[in-house]
Amino acid sequence: MEIYINIALGVLAIGVTLFSYYLAIRNKIEQAAKNAINVAEDLDKIGAEKMEIAVEQVYAVIPAIIKPVFPKDFIEQIIQEVFDKMTEFAEKQVAKEQKKNAD
Repeated sequence: MEIYINIALGVLAIGVTLFSYYLAIRNKIEQAAKNAINVAEDLDKIGAEKMEIAVEQVYAVIPAIIKPVFPKDFIEQIIQEVFDKMTEFAEKQVAKEQKKNAD
C-alpha cells in the first residue's frame, strides 16, 4: 500500500511541476505579447499583418522543446486576449479623462 502512495505522490509532484512550468511559460508569453503588440502597432501594417508579426515575435520566445505545447493558433489567442485587455484599459482611461474634463 505504501508503494502506491509513493507512486501517487511522485506523479502528483511531476504534475504540479509541469503545471507550474506551463504557467511560467504562459506568463512569459503574455509579457512578450504585450511587447509584440506595442511593436506591431508602430508598424505601417494592417491588422492581420500586425497579428502575424506579433505571433512570430512571441513564438520566438518559447523554448523549442515546448513549442508543440504552444501552437501558433494558441499564441494568437493569447495575443488577442492581451490586446483586448489593453484596449479595454485604454477605453476606461479615456472615459475617466472625459468624465474628469466634463466636471
